[in-house]
Amino acid sequence: MKTFTPGEILTAEDLNAQFAELTRTLTPTTAQAPVFDGGWKWGKRGGKITTLGALHIIELEIIRAAFDFDRAGSEVDLCTVPSSVPVPDTTGTAWVPIGMVAGMDSYPMALILAGRTVKIRVDHQTHFTQGWRFYGQGMWIA
Repeated sequence: MKTFTPGEILTAEDLNAQFAELTRTLTPTTAQAPVFDGGWKWGKRGGKITTLGALHIIELEIIRAAFDFDRAGSEVDLCTVPSSVPVPDTTGTAWVPIGMVAGMDSYPMALILAGRTVKIRVDHQTHFTQGWRFYGQGMWIA
């Protein structure tokens, strides 16, 4: 947005440009996050990222499509945030908690963002079964 100085005359073009920029910023946009690999697939609205200004919300309905596996004390990669969607700076091994997921026969687990990868943080011994569905939501500001 343009910054005006005292005594400067505001033109109709300047005012209209300010309103156009404000309207653009406050109009939600959407993007689709691809699953991390072939081991997962999206349910109905899974992977939809809605952006409004600096707020980004991802809807998760994700299904384990491939083989079963066990995990404890680590992360499970779910999807990748498209380059058109800003993410917080998580350089090195840092990650940002963004929400929670829960599903069939599983306890609620933290949803984290590491770089452009959305992951489940698995703190307890968990057996991920083929066909499991997880539901959740994550959000971040960037």
